[in-house]
Amino acid sequence: MINKKILFNCSTNIKGGTLQNAANFIITNIQSKNQKYLEYFYLVSPEVNELIKSYKIDPDKLFIILNSPSKSIYSRFQIKRIASQIKPDLVFTMAGPAYVNFKSLHLMGCSNPYVLFASPKDIFFGRSFVEFFLRYVHTQYQLYYIKKATHFVFQSISSRDELSKKILVKNSFVIPNAIGVNTRNLRIKSLKNKKYFQNGKLKILCPFARYPHKGFHILPALVKQLKENDIDVHLVVTISEKGTISNKKDSRVQNNNISFIGEQKYSDMIDLYEQCDLVFMPSVLEVFSSVCIEALYYQKPLIVANRGFNIDVVGKYAFFCDPYSINSCLEAIKKAKQYVNDKNYLSAGKKQVTSKFGHYKERHKSITETIRSIFE
Repeated sequence: MINKKILFNCSTNIKGGTLQNAANFIITNIQSKNQKYLEYFYLVSPEVNELIKSYKIDPDKLFIILNSPSKSIYSRFQIKRIASQIKPDLVFTMAGPAYVNFKSLHLMGCSNPYVLFASPKDIFFGRSFVEFFLRYVHTQYQLYYIKKATHFVFQSISSRDELSKKILVKNSFVIPNAIGVNTRNLRIKSLKNKKYFQNGKLKILCPFARYPHKGFHILPALVKQLKENDIDVHLVVTISEKGTISNKKDSRVQNNNISFIGEQKYSDMIDLYEQCDLVFMPSVLEVFSSVCIEALYYQKPLIVANRGFNIDVVGKYAFFCDPYSINSCLEAIKKAKQYVNDKNYLSAGKKQVTSKFGHYKERHKSITETIRSIFE
């Protein structure tokens, strides 16, 4: 095989799991010795660049797109100009859509839960009617650009099946998510002495990104219900406080029982997982959440929405709730609480995700082999 130029595009990856996945791919890529015949160039967002800046990358192969092409016409022209200069044999967009119609082969990662799974009810979760309408229109806009790819890669079979109901999907591949990159090195870098949780309370980690479908708006009512059941909790939420508390009464609940600590570095998440008792993620829309495999890997009881995309990942090693029902969330937390010190159950969950999905190096290898297969 002759050398092939690959343009890795993560210019729209700015937060959440797609941000970390993009950084994981680049870090593993530059450390890998399995890149024969593939020459990589990188289109990155400032947020991805922040995560990879300590790694040695040829500056002639790294292009920072300051504004997401999802909102900037100028960025789209900039990306097309860079692509015309590089003339890649293939563009790999980590999480589509790319909002650019590339002339080369285009491998599109499809992990957008709105495009894949969202019902009107789920889009409305945590949104006003106006916000619902804007999100619905934006979803149709994204679906239009998803169609521009020549090849598709999904994180699950169900994702591929759902998109196939909406567009004609050809040349598709399924590569599951994996446990994050360089776990051992991250453990060394983590802030071992920093305490996030209040002592004497049930410590619940809510590893959210700032999307309404994650369910942060239900937390004050849930805390109230827990306290009425004599369960004193401290929730640590990985988003900032702005826009999360709707009234003064909710604000008092926050001060005593909920801490919004903002977005965290991936290395700091290890301490959060290790210090908490439970992990709670009442998101109604996911594709293949890294939180699921991370919570089980760090042996913490996990509470998630009773949806197929979660069941596919965790199987029986989670406690399922209906995020639309506070009482359902309460009951799931009460059940999970009983397993905080159940080492047999927790170690079995870790064994399941480790054997089923492996670490990121295996996922990177699968992606590399997939890219090579396209040229064969």
